This record gives sequence, structure tokens and C-alpha cells, in this order.
Amino acid sequence: MDPSSSIARKALDLLKKTYEVVDHPSTNSIISWGHDNKSFIIWDLEGFEKFLLPNILSPGNLGVYASYLKLYGFLKVESEQKWEFADDDFVRGHPELLEKITDRYKIYCQAFCAREGLII
Repeated sequence: MDPSSSIARKALDLLKKTYEVVDHPSTNSIISWGHDNKSFIIWDLEGFEKFLLPNILSPGNLGVYASYLKLYGFLKVESEQKWEFADDDFVRGHPELLEKITDRYKIYCQAFCAREGLII
């Protein structure tokens, strides 16, 4: 099995869980879609880290989560909202696009390993 495929599957799992949490109306006071439906905003950092993040990432550490998002190509949006993340392929109503994010990440991993002389 190609290790980069395993890495991409783990990334897709995190992205799917994030999408589900963002998309669920019951979590809107903590996390919701941004105004353009191509970003999400964490409104309540404490609530997110305590109640939602452990279901997405273990251990539920906000800094680690933000690092993963950056690694997968998300941009931290400069806005009045403290924690807003965006990606052109993280779109409300289109969960099938999440695989494009992991495909990009897989290519990045393969290129990094090739550049560093690592075997994957």
C-alpha cells in the first residue's frame, strides 16, 4: 500500500468530520459557514475545543488542528472573526470536493519525500 494514500485517507477523515460539524445547524453558535460558503468560522473557541474538536481530532488541541488545516492548504482569513479558515474546495453543499484537497496534499507529500530522498 502506498503510504501517501494512507496519509491522504487520514486527511480526508479529518476534513469530512470538519465538514459535518460545520454543516450541522446545531453547532452554528460554535462553528458555522462563512458568508461566502467557502470558509468556516469558529465563533466560540472554548466550546469548539471542548465539545467538537475531540470528535474531529484526538487529542483535541486547537493549535494542532490549525496546523493540519494549514498543511492541507487552508488559509486563515484575516477578518473580524478571530478564527476563519478557507479553501476553494471546502464548499457548502459540495462535500465531494474534499477529495480535491486530499489529492493536492498527497501530491505535496510525494514531492516533499522525493525532494528529501525519502521512500514512500
